[in-house]
Amino acid sequence: MEHRLVTIVFIDMQGYTKRSAGQSVEEMKRFHDEFHSFVKNLVEEHGGVLVKSLGDGFLVRFDSPTKAVQCSYEMQQQLMSRNEDILNPDKIVRFRIGINTGDVGIDESGDLFGDPVNIAARIQSFAEPNEVFISEATLLAMNRNEFGAKDLGPQQFKNATREIKVFKVLPKGMASVEAEPEARSAVGVSAPRRPAPWQLALAGGSALAILAVAAYGVSRPGRPPAVPERQPDPPVAREGVASDRPAPPRDAPPRPRRPSPDAPQQQQQRQRPINDFDRDRDGQISKAEAPPMMQRNFSRHDTNGDGFIDADEQATLPGR
Repeated sequence: MEHRLVTIVFIDMQGYTKRSAGQSVEEMKRFHDEFHSFVKNLVEEHGGVLVKSLGDGFLVRFDSPTKAVQCSYEMQQQLMSRNEDILNPDKIVRFRIGINTGDVGIDESGDLFGDPVNIAARIQSFAEPNEVFISEATLLAMNRNEFGAKDLGPQQFKNATREIKVFKVLPKGMASVEAEPEARSAVGVSAPRRPAPWQLALAGGSALAILAVAAYGVSRPGRPPAVPERQPDPPVAREGVASDRPAPPRDAPPRPRRPSPDAPQQQQQRQRPINDFDRDRDGQISKAEAPPMMQRNFSRHDTNGDGFIDADEQATLPGR
Protein backbone atom coordinates (compact mmCIF):
# COMPACT_ATOMS: atom_id res chain seq x y z
CA MET A 1 0.00 0.00 0.00
CA GLU A 2 1.30 3.41 -1.01
CA HIS A 3 1.32 6.33 1.46
CA ARG A 4 0.95 9.83 0.08
CA LEU A 5 0.03 13.33 1.25
CA VAL A 6 -3.17 14.15 -0.63
CA THR A 7 -6.29 16.28 -0.30
CA ILE A 8 -9.49 14.28 0.12
CA VAL A 9 -12.85 15.61 -1.10
CA PHE A 10 -16.17 14.09 -0.08
CA ILE A 11 -19.28 15.11 -2.05
CA ASP A 12 -22.77 14.26 -0.83
CA MET A 13 -26.01 14.77 -2.77
CA GLN A 14 -28.80 16.21 -0.62
CA GLY A 15 -32.23 14.56 -0.86
CA TYR A 16 -31.01 11.57 -2.85
CA THR A 17 -33.03 9.00 -0.87
CA LYS A 18 -36.28 10.96 -1.19
CA ARG A 19 -35.71 11.43 -4.90
CA SER A 20 -35.00 7.74 -5.52
CA ALA A 21 -38.24 6.77 -3.75
CA GLY A 22 -40.31 8.70 -6.33
CA GLN A 23 -38.58 7.53 -9.50
CA SER A 24 -38.29 4.34 -11.44
CA VAL A 25 -35.04 2.41 -11.76
CA GLU A 26 -34.44 3.73 -15.27
CA GLU A 27 -35.04 7.32 -14.16
CA MET A 28 -32.65 6.96 -11.23
CA LYS A 29 -29.98 5.43 -13.47
CA ARG A 30 -30.20 8.32 -15.92
CA PHE A 31 -30.05 10.78 -13.02
CA HIS A 32 -27.02 9.03 -11.47
CA ASP A 33 -25.18 8.82 -14.80
CA GLU A 34 -25.81 12.52 -15.45
CA PHE A 35 -24.26 13.66 -12.19
CA HIS A 36 -21.50 11.05 -12.30
CA SER A 37 -20.35 12.54 -15.62
CA PHE A 38 -20.77 16.08 -14.26
CA VAL A 39 -18.51 15.41 -11.24
CA LYS A 40 -15.96 13.24 -13.09
CA ASN A 41 -15.42 15.73 -15.92
CA LEU A 42 -15.00 18.71 -13.59
CA VAL A 43 -12.62 16.81 -11.28
CA GLU A 44 -10.42 15.69 -14.16
CA GLU A 45 -10.32 19.24 -15.56
CA HIS A 46 -8.68 20.34 -12.28
CA GLY A 47 -6.20 17.45 -12.13
CA GLY A 48 -8.09 15.29 -9.62
CA VAL A 49 -9.09 11.63 -9.53
CA LEU A 50 -12.61 10.31 -8.91
CA VAL A 51 -11.80 7.43 -6.58
CA LYS A 52 -15.32 5.97 -6.37
CA SER A 53 -19.00 6.78 -6.53
CA LEU A 54 -21.11 5.95 -3.50
CA GLY A 55 -24.56 6.23 -5.06
CA ASP A 56 -25.50 9.57 -3.50
CA GLY A 57 -21.89 10.68 -2.98
CA PHE A 58 -18.40 10.80 -4.47
CA LEU A 59 -14.88 10.32 -3.08
CA VAL A 60 -12.24 12.41 -4.86
CA ARG A 61 -8.52 13.01 -4.28
CA PHE A 62 -6.18 15.80 -5.40
CA ASP A 63 -2.44 16.20 -5.14
CA SER A 64 -2.95 20.00 -4.89
CA PRO A 65 -5.17 21.36 -2.07
CA THR A 66 -5.65 24.58 -4.05
CA LYS A 67 -6.96 22.64 -7.07
CA ALA A 68 -9.26 20.65 -4.77
CA VAL A 69 -10.84 23.82 -3.38
CA GLN A 70 -11.09 25.44 -6.81
CA CYS A 71 -12.83 22.40 -8.30
CA SER A 72 -15.26 22.10 -5.38
CA TYR A 73 -16.17 25.78 -5.38
CA GLU A 74 -16.74 25.81 -9.16
CA MET A 75 -18.86 22.66 -8.85
CA GLN A 76 -21.17 24.41 -6.36
CA GLN A 77 -21.46 27.50 -8.55
CA GLN A 78 -22.42 25.47 -11.65
CA LEU A 79 -24.92 23.43 -9.66
CA MET A 80 -26.62 26.55 -8.26
CA SER A 81 -26.84 28.01 -11.78
CA ARG A 82 -28.52 24.79 -12.95
CA ASN A 83 -31.04 24.94 -10.08
CA GLU A 84 -32.10 28.48 -11.01
CA ASP A 85 -33.66 27.17 -14.24
CA ILE A 86 -35.62 24.35 -12.53
CA LEU A 87 -39.21 25.12 -11.56
CA ASN A 88 -40.00 21.79 -9.86
CA PRO A 89 -38.38 21.84 -6.38
CA ASP A 90 -38.19 18.02 -6.41
CA LYS A 91 -35.74 18.24 -9.31
CA ILE A 92 -33.31 20.60 -7.55
CA VAL A 93 -29.98 19.04 -6.54
CA ARG A 94 -27.68 20.39 -3.84
CA PHE A 95 -24.22 19.21 -2.79
CA ARG A 96 -22.47 19.23 0.57
CA ILE A 97 -18.69 19.20 0.17
CA GLY A 98 -16.05 18.55 2.83
CA ILE A 99 -12.28 18.69 2.27
CA ASN A 100 -9.29 17.57 4.38
CA THR A 101 -5.57 17.18 3.72
CA GLY A 102 -3.35 14.48 5.22
CA ASP A 103 -1.20 11.39 4.76
CA VAL A 104 -3.34 8.46 3.56
CA GLY A 105 -2.84 4.94 2.33
CA ILE A 106 -3.67 4.08 -1.29
CA ASP A 107 -4.22 0.45 -2.24
CA GLU A 108 -3.87 -1.24 -5.64
CA SER A 109 -7.41 -0.27 -6.64
CA GLY A 110 -6.78 3.37 -5.78
CA ASP A 111 -9.06 3.42 -2.69
CA LEU A 112 -8.06 5.64 0.23
CA PHE A 113 -7.57 4.67 3.87
CA GLY A 114 -6.65 6.50 7.05
CA ASP A 115 -7.87 9.02 9.60
CA PRO A 116 -7.69 11.99 7.15
CA VAL A 117 -10.35 10.24 5.03
CA ASN A 118 -12.68 9.86 8.01
CA ILE A 119 -12.21 13.54 8.94
CA ALA A 120 -13.08 14.64 5.39
CA ALA A 121 -16.27 12.55 5.59
CA ARG A 122 -17.21 14.16 8.94
CA ILE A 123 -16.60 17.67 7.57
CA GLN A 124 -18.82 16.86 4.59
CA SER A 125 -21.64 15.78 6.94
CA PHE A 126 -21.13 18.99 8.90
CA ALA A 127 -21.19 21.20 5.78
CA GLU A 128 -24.19 23.22 4.64
CA PRO A 129 -25.85 22.67 1.24
CA ASN A 130 -24.26 24.67 -1.60
CA GLU A 131 -21.15 25.30 0.56
CA VAL A 132 -17.57 24.02 0.71
CA PHE A 133 -16.11 23.36 4.19
CA ILE A 134 -12.41 22.67 4.67
CA SER A 135 -10.14 21.71 7.54
CA GLU A 136 -7.37 23.89 8.94
CA ALA A 137 -4.83 21.49 7.40
CA THR A 138 -6.21 22.21 3.93
CA LEU A 139 -6.34 25.95 4.58
CA LEU A 140 -2.68 26.06 5.62
CA ALA A 141 -1.56 23.95 2.66
CA MET A 142 -3.48 25.78 -0.09
CA ASN A 143 -2.80 29.14 -1.74
CA ARG A 144 -4.89 31.45 0.43
CA ASN A 145 -4.76 34.24 -2.15
CA GLU A 146 -7.28 32.33 -4.30
CA PHE A 147 -10.16 32.22 -1.80
CA GLY A 148 -11.36 33.65 1.46
CA ALA A 149 -12.20 31.52 4.49
CA LYS A 150 -14.57 32.05 7.38
CA ASP A 151 -13.44 30.50 10.64
CA LEU A 152 -16.19 28.31 12.14
CA GLY A 153 -14.12 27.39 15.17
CA PRO A 154 -12.89 23.99 16.44
CA GLN A 155 -15.39 21.12 16.11
CA GLN A 156 -15.51 17.81 17.95
CA PHE A 157 -16.53 15.18 15.43
CA LYS A 158 -17.84 11.72 16.18
CA ASN A 159 -15.08 9.13 16.76
CA ALA A 160 -12.41 11.84 16.32
CA THR A 161 -9.57 11.88 18.86
CA ARG A 162 -9.14 15.67 18.72
CA GLU A 163 -11.00 18.81 17.74
CA ILE A 164 -10.77 19.88 14.10
CA LYS A 165 -10.85 23.53 13.16
CA VAL A 166 -13.23 24.06 10.24
CA PHE A 167 -13.49 26.91 7.71
CA LYS A 168 -16.13 27.82 5.13
CA VAL A 169 -14.74 28.76 1.71
CA LEU A 170 -15.65 32.28 0.57
CA PRO A 171 -15.10 34.08 -2.73
CA LYS A 172 -11.79 35.80 -3.25
CA GLY A 173 -11.47 39.07 -1.32
CA MET A 174 -13.87 38.01 1.46
CA ALA A 175 -11.36 36.53 3.86
CA SER A 176 -12.33 36.33 7.53
CA VAL A 177 -10.24 34.74 10.27
CA GLU A 178 -12.62 35.42 13.16
CA ALA A 179 -14.60 32.51 14.54
CA GLU A 180 -18.35 32.73 14.80
CA PRO A 181 -19.62 33.78 18.26
CA GLU A 182 -21.25 30.37 18.68
CA ALA A 183 -19.47 27.68 16.67
CA ARG A 184 -21.74 25.29 14.81
CA SER A 185 -22.11 21.93 16.51
CA ALA A 186 -20.42 18.89 14.97
CA VAL A 187 -22.07 15.66 13.83
CA GLY A 188 -23.68 13.90 16.78
CA VAL A 189 -24.16 17.15 18.78
CA SER A 190 -27.41 19.10 18.66
CA ALA A 191 -27.13 22.28 16.57
CA PRO A 192 -28.05 25.63 18.11
CA ARG A 193 -31.77 26.28 17.92
CA ARG A 194 -33.00 28.79 15.41
CA PRO A 195 -35.37 31.46 16.69
CA ALA A 196 -39.01 30.47 16.48
CA PRO A 197 -41.25 32.34 13.97
CA TRP A 198 -43.09 34.13 16.80
CA GLN A 199 -39.75 35.35 18.15
CA LEU A 200 -38.79 36.71 14.73
CA ALA A 201 -42.20 38.39 14.40
CA LEU A 202 -41.89 39.93 17.86
CA ALA A 203 -38.40 41.19 17.12
CA GLY A 204 -39.54 42.60 13.77
CA GLY A 205 -42.55 44.35 15.40
CA SER A 206 -40.34 45.90 18.10
CA ALA A 207 -37.89 47.16 15.47
CA LEU A 208 -40.75 48.71 13.43
CA ALA A 209 -42.17 50.38 16.56
CA ILE A 210 -38.77 51.85 17.40
CA LEU A 211 -38.33 53.11 13.83
CA ALA A 212 -41.83 54.64 13.85
CA VAL A 213 -41.17 56.50 17.11
CA ALA A 214 -37.81 57.70 15.81
CA ALA A 215 -39.35 58.86 12.51
CA TYR A 216 -42.15 60.71 14.37
CA GLY A 217 -39.63 62.47 16.60
CA VAL A 218 -37.65 63.56 13.55
CA SER A 219 -40.59 64.61 11.38
CA ARG A 220 -42.79 66.51 13.83
CA PRO A 221 -42.06 70.23 14.13
CA GLY A 222 -40.07 71.20 17.14
CA ARG A 223 -41.68 73.24 19.88
CA PRO A 224 -40.52 76.89 19.74
CA PRO A 225 -38.12 77.85 22.48
CA ALA A 226 -39.73 79.36 25.54
CA VAL A 227 -39.44 83.12 25.74
CA PRO A 228 -38.46 84.22 29.23
CA GLU A 229 -40.92 86.58 30.83
CA ARG A 230 -39.68 90.14 30.72
CA GLN A 231 -38.97 91.46 34.18
CA PRO A 232 -40.30 94.93 35.04
CA ASP A 233 -37.81 97.69 34.73
CA PRO A 234 -36.56 99.10 38.01
CA PRO A 235 -38.18 102.38 39.08
CA VAL A 236 -36.47 105.42 37.72
CA ALA A 237 -35.76 108.05 40.31
CA ARG A 238 -36.66 111.59 39.50
CA GLU A 239 -33.79 113.90 39.09
CA GLY A 240 -32.49 114.93 42.45
CA VAL A 241 -34.85 112.57 44.35
CA ALA A 242 -33.81 109.09 45.51
CA SER A 243 -36.35 106.30 45.23
CA ASP A 244 -35.87 103.03 47.16
CA ARG A 245 -39.47 101.85 46.78
CA PRO A 246 -39.62 98.64 44.66
CA ALA A 247 -41.83 98.60 41.61
CA PRO A 248 -45.16 96.78 42.12
CA PRO A 249 -45.66 93.49 40.31
CA ARG A 250 -47.13 93.74 36.82
CA ASP A 251 -50.22 91.63 37.66
CA ALA A 252 -50.94 93.38 40.99
CA PRO A 253 -54.45 94.93 41.22
CA PRO A 254 -54.59 98.73 41.10
CA ARG A 255 -54.63 100.44 44.44
CA PRO A 256 -58.03 101.98 45.32
CA ARG A 257 -58.11 105.74 45.35
CA ARG A 258 -59.23 107.59 48.43
CA PRO A 259 -62.59 109.36 47.73
CA SER A 260 -62.51 113.11 47.74
CA PRO A 261 -64.69 114.87 50.42
CA ASP A 262 -66.50 116.85 47.77
CA ALA A 263 -67.15 113.88 45.42
CA PRO A 264 -70.98 114.00 45.70
CA GLN A 265 -70.93 117.68 44.86
CA GLN A 266 -68.68 117.07 41.86
CA GLN A 267 -70.93 114.22 40.69
CA GLN A 268 -73.97 116.46 40.99
CA GLN A 269 -72.23 119.16 38.98
CA ARG A 270 -71.41 116.63 36.22
CA GLN A 271 -75.11 115.69 35.86
CA ARG A 272 -77.07 117.72 33.38
CA PRO A 273 -80.39 119.19 34.60
CA ILE A 274 -83.47 117.70 32.98
CA ASN A 275 -84.38 121.15 31.64
CA ASP A 276 -81.47 120.87 29.19
CA PHE A 277 -83.50 118.25 27.23
CA ASP A 278 -87.08 119.18 28.20
CA ARG A 279 -87.86 121.33 25.22
CA ASP A 280 -91.60 121.56 25.81
CA ARG A 281 -91.05 122.35 29.52
CA ASP A 282 -93.47 119.71 30.80
CA GLY A 283 -91.03 118.45 33.46
CA GLN A 284 -90.17 115.21 31.67
CA ILE A 285 -88.22 114.06 28.65
CA SER A 286 -89.76 111.98 25.86
CA LYS A 287 -87.72 109.74 23.59
CA ALA A 288 -88.11 112.22 20.78
CA GLU A 289 -86.58 114.99 22.97
CA ALA A 290 -83.61 112.81 24.00
CA PRO A 291 -80.30 113.17 22.14
CA PRO A 292 -79.21 110.28 19.88
CA MET A 293 -76.89 108.78 22.49
CA MET A 294 -79.70 108.83 25.12
CA GLN A 295 -82.20 107.38 22.61
CA ARG A 296 -80.07 104.23 22.18
CA ASN A 297 -80.19 103.66 25.98
CA PHE A 298 -83.57 105.27 26.64
CA SER A 299 -85.04 102.22 28.36
CA ARG A 300 -82.10 102.18 30.80
CA HIS A 301 -82.92 105.69 31.95
CA ASP A 302 -86.72 105.17 31.84
CA THR A 303 -86.69 103.03 34.99
CA ASN A 304 -90.47 103.05 35.52
CA GLY A 305 -91.18 102.18 31.88
CA ASP A 306 -93.72 104.97 31.24
CA GLY A 307 -91.98 106.19 28.10
CA PHE A 308 -90.68 109.36 29.76
CA ILE A 309 -87.75 110.33 31.92
CA ASP A 310 -88.93 112.57 34.77
CA ALA A 311 -87.07 114.44 37.51
CA ASP A 312 -86.86 111.33 39.73
CA GLU A 313 -85.02 109.46 36.92
CA GLN A 314 -82.63 112.34 36.33
CA ALA A 315 -79.82 110.55 38.30
CA THR A 316 -79.38 108.06 35.44
CA LEU A 317 -78.76 110.75 32.85
CA PRO A 318 -75.19 111.11 31.56
CA GLY A 319 -73.13 113.88 33.11
CA ARG A 320 -71.81 116.90 31.47
